Amino acid sequence: MSRYRGKYEAPKQARRRRDPDEPPETSEDRSEQGEPEQAPKPKRRGWLIAFCCLIALTLLLGGLSVAVLLRGNRMRNQAGPDLTGMAQSMQTPSEEESEPEEPEEPVLEIIDSYTIRHDGVLYQYNEDVITLLLLGVDEDTPDLAGAVDGNGVQADMIMLAIMDSKGGTIRFLTLSRDTYCEFSMLDETGAETGQGTGQLALAFSYGDGRQSSCDNVRDAVSRLLYDIPIYSCSALYLDGLSVVNDALGGVTLTPSVTIPYSWPAITAGVETTLDAAMAEKYIRYREMTETGNLERMERQKQYCAALFSQAVAAVKASPTKVLDLYRTLQSSLVTDLSVLDAAYLATQVTGMDFDGEIVSVPGEVILNEDNYVEFYPDRAALLDLILEYYFIPVES
Repeated sequence: MSRYRGKYEAPKQARRRRDPDEPPETSEDRSEQGEPEQAPKPKRRGWLIAFCCLIALTLLLGGLSVAVLLRGNRMRNQAGPDLTGMAQSMQTPSEEESEPEEPEEPVLEIIDSYTIRHDGVLYQYNEDVITLLLLGVDEDTPDLAGAVDGNGVQADMIMLAIMDSKGGTIRFLTLSRDTYCEFSMLDETGAETGQGTGQLALAFSYGDGRQSSCDNVRDAVSRLLYDIPIYSCSALYLDGLSVVNDALGGVTLTPSVTIPYSWPAITAGVETTLDAAMAEKYIRYREMTETGNLERMERQKQYCAALFSQAVAAVKASPTKVLDLYRTLQSSLVTDLSVLDAAYLATQVTGMDFDGEIVSVPGEVILNEDNYVEFYPDRAALLDLILEYYFIPVES
């Protein structure tokens, strides 16, 4: 009797050797010899379906990866700065400067649309740099749709995130809200009526409190920086600050000054984890003096540096964190960044070096005849920053 293996097996029968000239056996021949005909094997449709699903998932993820990569290429492939405007601005004396008695060598020499010579050094524009403009707005939510012609909402914090995707670095540059500049003025329909001058913070008030306000500030900042291209502008309202701050479990720093506040206190020199209310107080409090905003900017820089470091750590630990925040902030964030933009930036930022320093554009503060503070950037120092952040020296 054959051994039981879980199912009946017929005993093996001796096979006769087939003559090589004999035609191959057929199923009928085997039946006649008493050999049972084997049933066809069932098709493994389950494995086929699973394999197809795996291919589809791979293509989907690969497609998303390609889309994110292409979005990164789009961010980088922007028009370069207006070097002609840069050269003219640097060579035009200010009202306080007297005309030179003898002609001097040009401050900047334009070689081509991406190349300049300054102080004997040849520089080429770095096309791998992506610039994002980040604004902090002094209202709770962007509920001013349709409001133009000076809606009163201003940009309290104005910061540039400058990402070198090839060099693997990210740096931040802040501009004073009191920077005296030129910006577009809009009527109640949103149509441009001309150019006005005033504090940079006011540029945001000429718009709808949403995208047109962001665009107005972006244009003004780009002009200030010799038409450096700015890929995107995002404005975070105060409610959004609370969301980000508390999503990170608070932002920990050592206050540089003591801020009048209820319990718990914000005390200089004492490491503190700021909750949302404390964070708002710390970065918005301002002494009503000529240097009050510059002092506040230093606290804003300190807070943003700590916030950025903690956010990067959180995204590294959980890569989907940035998309969760992106969705959560929809009601208090105005941005022209798409989800693909956010995904690409998240993958880039987490691998970039940040030295923890946020640089301010240097300049001079004055009190005008109407008792308003005005900030005037130091043009030579600003040019040095532009050359450092956006150009690569190629020849001495």
